[in-house]
Amino acid sequence: MKKKHKKHKHSTLLLAALFLFLNSCVNGYNDNWEFSSNINGTELESPNPEEVKITKTADSKGKEVIKIEWPVVHGAGGYLFTLYNVDDPNTPIPVGEENEIIDGCSVTRSSEEDTKYQISIKTLGNEKYNNLDAKTATIINYTTLIPVSGIIPDGSDLAEYFTNNPIEKSDEEQAYELVPGGNYTLNSSLNLGLHSITLRGDKIHHPNVVYGKDGRLSTMGGLKLKFINFDCSNINSSSSNGSFLLLDSDPDESIKGHGDYYIIENDIVLQSCGIKNINRHLLYDNNKKYCPKTFRVQDCIISLNSTKQIIYFQGGFINNLMLLNNTIYSPEGVSCQYFIQYNNSGRPDRAGFPNGNINLSNNTLYSVAKTDKMANYSGMRSNLVTLTLVENLFVDCGNKEVVRHLAGNNRNMTRNISNNCYWYEGGFKDDEEMGQSHGDNSEANKAPSSGFYEDPKFIGPINNVNPLRVNFTPTGKEILKREVGDPHWLPNKAEINNGTLN
Repeated sequence: MKKKHKKHKHSTLLLAALFLFLNSCVNGYNDNWEFSSNINGTELESPNPEEVKITKTADSKGKEVIKIEWPVVHGAGGYLFTLYNVDDPNTPIPVGEENEIIDGCSVTRSSEEDTKYQISIKTLGNEKYNNLDAKTATIINYTTLIPVSGIIPDGSDLAEYFTNNPIEKSDEEQAYELVPGGNYTLNSSLNLGLHSITLRGDKIHHPNVVYGKDGRLSTMGGLKLKFINFDCSNINSSSSNGSFLLLDSDPDESIKGHGDYYIIENDIVLQSCGIKNINRHLLYDNNKKYCPKTFRVQDCIISLNSTKQIIYFQGGFINNLMLLNNTIYSPEGVSCQYFIQYNNSGRPDRAGFPNGNINLSNNTLYSVAKTDKMANYSGMRSNLVTLTLVENLFVDCGNKEVVRHLAGNNRNMTRNISNNCYWYEGGFKDDEEMGQSHGDNSEANKAPSSGFYEDPKFIGPINNVNPLRVNFTPTGKEILKREVGDPHWLPNKAEINNGTLN
């Protein structure tokens, strides 16, 4: 019995070893996938594109990545792999190593939203079995853009297009594309209501939209505007609703939430847009009790020509306000009254949120509220709100009190303030901005985290109302060393922008 048991145990071990061996072949690692000796003296083929699997996932730091997997090609000596960014198909950019030899059947690469990719996988031969490389690579196109619901023809008026092509009801975000380099108008009111909509152009060749005098764009369901250039010069600055973007004047009761606030769950986003001549407001709540969860302005260049509030909420407030990697400037030296104003007692907990944020990071602001105030929002002066001011360049802004008023004129907010540069008409006195009790007190952090004063000495021009015709590249040594301001103008960080302004 003992001898028989030993033999059974030996058989079990052999079966286990064979299973592990075959499994490694299937997974395509450690050269075991080339075991099939009956495949020799053959010109191999690259993997079948229909059998290539692409999965969106996240790495250990939470950053979005894509995993590409393909079936084993028996007798192969490996695979030649490249992932290209093909937003500009004439200039593909490798993501990671180009022509990387993969000893296996999968690879992971970082990915970005709203990006077009091309995957190239070529099977390599194997000298051991006298197998030759595949003649051609498998090419697969992949995109992180959300699917298109409609392409708006060049020359269209946007309000007329949506009147003639009503948006279908959907619980999902819907995208409409403007053609690359196209020209459009908005001459009347375009109300997108409760629909969650993306209006996007092309990253490389932005289309252009010219507002008419009565052109208005409003939402209460969330809206993303991406890769489009807008001209707002014709909007009547004396009109109370003369805003680039409005929240609907008739909020739907279905979105009413805590504290009777109308909660906009989906993000409102301006990304990689050039916006010319904000004559009154960038965003206005139409004096209704709205609370968008998030309003994000990113990678934009915006020219101001307003004596009013730029981001203006009379009835409500924004729970998470994010201004990231932008250039915002007043070319004619016109001073807006406030850059941000919530003219009420709005605060996160009053709309049912545990906390809120005001985040300005990596922006270049020039002549914004030059003789007035950067912000006014009494309700946000709370430890429930985190104020983040990191690596911004403020030039001729906020009447020498940038941080004081962004912080609500007290120290109740949770502060994350570091590495900002300030300059105002030739300099600062020691007791201005950095020395104020409610101002930037980050000097205690010491360089390179502390705030500092330096003349940016912009290359220019900086006084053109057209955001496509300015150059805010700084030449100040400390600014360049610390890489402060909009990355669009910084030599070592320009690639951060997710869409070129053209």
